[in-house]
Amino acid sequence: MRPFLRLIAFLITLIAVFMLPVALFGFQIGQILFSQGAMLELVTGKNVGPAPADTISAALLQSLPEAWGIDAESTLGQALTVVTEQSAIPTAFLPMDLKSEYASQTLESFYTWLDGPEPLPVLRLDMLPLKSQLQQSAADLVNIVLEELPLCTAAESLSLLSTVFDAIVRGEAVLETMPSCLPAIIPAETVAPAASNLLQAQIGLIPDQVTLENLVRATPERMQEIKTSLQLTRRALQWSWLPILFLLLIAALAGGQTRGGVPRWLGWSLVAGGALTFLITLVPSRWWAAAAIPHLTSWPLILQVPAITLAPAIFATAAQATVWLAVALLIMGLLFLFLSYFLRRSAAKAAI
Repeated sequence: MRPFLRLIAFLITLIAVFMLPVALFGFQIGQILFSQGAMLELVTGKNVGPAPADTISAALLQSLPEAWGIDAESTLGQALTVVTEQSAIPTAFLPMDLKSEYASQTLESFYTWLDGPEPLPVLRLDMLPLKSQLQQSAADLVNIVLEELPLCTAAESLSLLSTVFDAIVRGEAVLETMPSCLPAIIPAETVAPAASNLLQAQIGLIPDQVTLENLVRATPERMQEIKTSLQLTRRALQWSWLPILFLLLIAALAGGQTRGGVPRWLGWSLVAGGALTFLITLVPSRWWAAAAIPHLTSWPLILQVPAITLAPAIFATAAQATVWLAVALLIMGLLFLFLSYFLRRSAAKAAI
């Protein structure tokens, strides 16, 4: 009976040791993914390469023409293309404090939806800071866009002049009526003031507060499915490590069978678990992201784009935090091994 118990304990220990690194890594992912403060720091924090907030903005803008039926050849479509291709634009015209404010509002709306009864997330944004910033930067933004536009044909030149005239005299022109080109006979610096005035007029039409309910573009039933899966994922990531540690303790009690054998069994189990936990942090974050992204492609765009964009950063940040858990496991394992050695020596002295 005793060898059989030790065999069962060994098998349980083996399974638990291999599951523990995944559970601890998942715990750290949950600590980031389901924490508004941690996610805000991740989105707006300084890191190598483009800031995540810039990347998310660019990805959403690139998806707008196809997802919302904006003509890619229109002036608005051309302007969106220029904005997404110019990496300096988000930084120059949307300072970090403004990005942080909108990221905070967006995350607050998301977590309110996740923990609330609403079937669809309701994203309310205060547009006054953005309108003020865009009004101040309209001229610079127009100059960047004009530098990227091609030269007009003769017919397009006449259409552009007519649009500019309507904007100046009648105040009736809108961005969609402007041809996406520049007349060869008129310098860009001549068109820029009128285009800047037109852009400022369009910016003024933006409401002071907007509710972006239509960005979800998914049925309440589908969003409820996503909410339920996220809630279950949060609970699993938060508590999955606890039963694994309990299994290790049960296996140590069944396999050690002596006062010194239990801490020795548990010590080696924790050392092995700590070593494997450290190894799992060495896996490149892009590999974890590549495994997760296929499960996100069916989500609505407003959730899919941030999730896919932030996935590598979430996994990388979680890996850094998991390293410390690996160190803690190794230290605890060594302490149990030392305790086992001390108990065996005490038992040997008592026997003498």
